Amino acid sequence: MTVVIAALVGFLAGRMLWLSLRRTWSRQPFLRANYQGEAIPTAAGVVVGSALVLVEALRAVVGASGAADHAGLTPARTAGLLAVLGFSVIGAVADLTGPGSDGGRKGVGGHLRAIASGHLSGSSFRFLAGAAVSVVAASLLAPLHLGTLVMDAAIIGLTANLVRIVDVRPGRGTKTASLVFLVLAIGAGFDAGLVSAAVAVGAAFALLLDDLHERLMLGRTGAYAMGAAVGTGLATQLGATGRAAAVVVLAATTLLAEVVPFSRLFETIPPLRSLDRMGRRAPATVDIREEGASVLRPDLPFRRATAPAKRGTVGGAHESSHAGSLRREQSLFGSGGPEAEATAPAPARPAADVRSDLFGYDRGPVGDDDVTDDAGRDPDRF
Repeated sequence: MTVVIAALVGFLAGRMLWLSLRRTWSRQPFLRANYQGEAIPTAAGVVVGSALVLVEALRAVVGASGAADHAGLTPARTAGLLAVLGFSVIGAVADLTGPGSDGGRKGVGGHLRAIASGHLSGSSFRFLAGAAVSVVAASLLAPLHLGTLVMDAAIIGLTANLVRIVDVRPGRGTKTASLVFLVLAIGAGFDAGLVSAAVAVGAAFALLLDDLHERLMLGRTGAYAMGAAVGTGLATQLGATGRAAAVVVLAATTLLAEVVPFSRLFETIPPLRSLDRMGRRAPATVDIREEGASVLRPDLPFRRATAPAKRGTVGGAHESSHAGSLRREQSLFGSGGPEAEATAPAPARPAADVRSDLFGYDRGPVGDDDVTDDAGRDPDRF
């Protein structure tokens, strides 16, 4: 029950934090193009680590006031907190510096060669810093023994990296981490040692709907934080045999990802494909031959807007969230020439003209009650 409550508290903390941050995150330097070329906030996963710190701080205050029993942070909770915060910082550096800092080095071998040569690229820095954070977090879990330390650190670091590898499509990282955590929690009988991981996963789950609707990206900040939280939980709950098996599976999966893109696996394996597409918005294309085509705004509050479009010109079609579809349409009907290039996005509606539900999800502009999808449902409904 403690783990379930921790997940719910993490969800509420994560949701409230994102509602407070999303306007700031709608500006540079946080805007990045997602896999469809749409400019949306990245590094929204900073909410995961922030929610965990907030919950632990509130717990400390409540305990110090005498309102509840408080024995301080346990080694498992301290390790989880350290791992999540450390990997959040590493991910935030990567999200804000962009892919240009990687220096072309990929894979474990590439990282090791870069470090040996004395050239620390962005990816090599993440590898080295992630290994250091994992070792320090693992040292808090059990009496220092070299074999145990290396094994626990490997679980934490590999899990964080694996969630990052998976999280290249909306909601995929959160779904993966949540499922692994759920199986672990059930197998461990919802042990209290999983409280930190539960808060982190709950906070990430608070961003899931926005992630699925492509209003934000967790970025490496969120993916690393979720993976570190789940990895610490695995290292805490598994026995010696289980940890050894986990290291083998995680290492093999990481090596497999260097050969076979995970997106291909998710698209070719039916159960994974169904899970991956669950909750994601259906691809929307803009027919630039029609007047008043419905497009998706790339700027906040990330909802539909109506822009005119004429035959032979893009007219506002560049605002679509599906750049690939637009390029195909433009190749058929013309690039639009100077008129299209000079077209500026229409200004976003004032915040006062937007309805939101209890959790801050945009309900669309006031008066747009007739906006539904093909099945007659409101696609933005929580």
